[in-house]
Amino acid sequence: MGINQQGFHYTGPLLSGCFRRALRVLLFLSFISLIYPVDLWAQNPSPSENNSLPAQQQEVANTVMGVLSYSRWPTPPHPETIRLCVIAPVKFAAGLVPGNNNMTGKMLTVRYISADSPTLVNDCDALYSGLMSVEQQHSLHSRLVGHPVLTISENDNDCALLNAFCLVISPAHVGFKLNLDTLARSNVRVSPNVLQLAREKE
Repeated sequence: MGINQQGFHYTGPLLSGCFRRALRVLLFLSFISLIYPVDLWAQNPSPSENNSLPAQQQEVANTVMGVLSYSRWPTPPHPETIRLCVIAPVKFAAGLVPGNNNMTGKMLTVRYISADSPTLVNDCDALYSGLMSVEQQHSLHSRLVGHPVLTISENDNDCALLNAFCLVISPAHVGFKLNLDTLARSNVRVSPNVLQLAREKE
């Protein structure tokens, strides 16, 4: 290879046909990458979608476990177990998994159940619910009267739907509000320390 007044001048052997084809493919792919950025091809979710949802689910799980750890049921049928029932659809319940929970000191069982299940009032110590209509909520809570079932909702920010604990979920933190009337009617006792937990999460 030499240099003349016009610039670089190739004086070596002619490029082989395969090499020329490979070079053209490489140039073509480089051109395409300029038109269509790599992240558009990959269709990766945004960082907020990757990071905020799992973190929120873990925060929700920690909050729910904290609430359960402060709760005491009258003459529980299974003293060493807390039976948590989940009423779908829910968005933030992925962290609620069965097993021995360090916060409650008891075995946690988790099952999904329909809001109109006839076994709900006898098979659940606590209910975690998501999106429900006003009619569904009122029907559910009328059936719970006289039964020691603690109600927790991820979709009742102002406790307007008669849940005892109403989670307030935002990207920054997870807190909750407490409906003392509903809690009193459930006959489930909650330690006053739960109020401190609420203040810490404000």
